[in-house]
Amino acid sequence: MKRKIFELSVAVYRVTDHFPREEAIKQQLRRAANDIMAGVIEYDFFPGDIARTRTIQAEIQTLRSLLGVAKLNDFVKAINIEVLDREYSFFYGYFEREGEMSHKSRENKATVQKDMPIISDMSHAANEEQCVIADTKGTVEAVSPVQDHSVPGPKKAFVEKSITFSERISVNGNGNEAEHQHEREKVPENIQKAGIDAYNERQRSIINHIKANQSVKSTDLSTIFSNRFSIKTLQRDLAFLMERRIIHREGDKRWAVYKLHV
Repeated sequence: MKRKIFELSVAVYRVTDHFPREEAIKQQLRRAANDIMAGVIEYDFFPGDIARTRTIQAEIQTLRSLLGVAKLNDFVKAINIEVLDREYSFFYGYFEREGEMSHKSRENKATVQKDMPIISDMSHAANEEQCVIADTKGTVEAVSPVQDHSVPGPKKAFVEKSITFSERISVNGNGNEAEHQHEREKVPENIQKAGIDAYNERQRSIINHIKANQSVKSTDLSTIFSNRFSIKTLQRDLAFLMERRIIHREGDKRWAVYKLHV
């Protein structure tokens, strides 16, 4: 797909070379062809993006209208214009189908999520087991059931992770008071949260490259890593890192850049 749109853009340049030197539509067609090529290449990073499919369709329609004007003015042989129009018509139909499929996929996903029961047994159980204990001075503090070592493994792991506050327990026994102070658990953000080793070699390479350059264009990423792994793999890694809030994207189309999430 990317190879075909590249060759089609080159064909637009070759045909418009025969237009009158000062003809404005010559530059308009070339700019439109470049915008479409950029959109098609970037769409490969974000398949299923309905907004992008519509943008590409609108740009193709603009270019085809310009081709119609050029044909009426007999700048070149009509067959040349007709071939270009037919090829761009193919791309229009392709992205029209992509948009329809993405729309149906979202509708089906929304239906499934609507019918799916909400499961929160573990968090509900943790909340039910939380208790309130009054210390000898009359102060009341929330105490997590993590102190109960009889809690089964899976539930215990969940409860331990839920403790993010300072916990003080006062035990009134045989005249002796034992105090246990737990310092607040600090949860590092982004990469530090799970450690850089939590990501595979490809993802670490992407993170390190963006970190070294502060911000990187999407087209630059595809050029840099194209000889190491496929565009589809790069796209999945970028989506994964954005989902984990390690990186974020700013801008759209060929102006889109990736930065580390602050």
